[in-house]
Amino acid sequence: MPRIPNSSMVLLGYESLGVAAKAQVATGERYVKRVLGGNGTSTLYYLQVHNTVGEPAGGAVPAISFPVGIGVAQSPTENERAFGPDLIAFPVGIYVAWSSTMATYTAATPTVQFVEVDYV
Repeated sequence: MPRIPNSSMVLLGYESLGVAAKAQVATGERYVKRVLGGNGTSTLYYLQVHNTVGEPAGGAVPAISFPVGIGVAQSPTENERAFGPDLIAFPVGIYVAWSSTMATYTAATPTVQFVEVDYV
């Protein structure tokens, strides 16, 4: 994904507290500043961010994918990706989803999870 220099754009946020294992964060051209995922299950999952409108097809390659380790419901393990002073461009839209694989999308549904996305 191309990067753009950070500017004085208004930062928006998306937050899901265990309601959905996947969600459309925004449509149209957007720029991601930070992604945070929390996992409160005994299974390793991967938080993925796709440049798409609508759920990605199985096997789709995400723009961003990172592991979120094993945790427990009362104390989820967190992992974050922040993109320094730059932002990562998503020309089509921002779609977040949990996956059981890192390199491609394989739908997963952790029962105790949360997601935060900061974008403009």
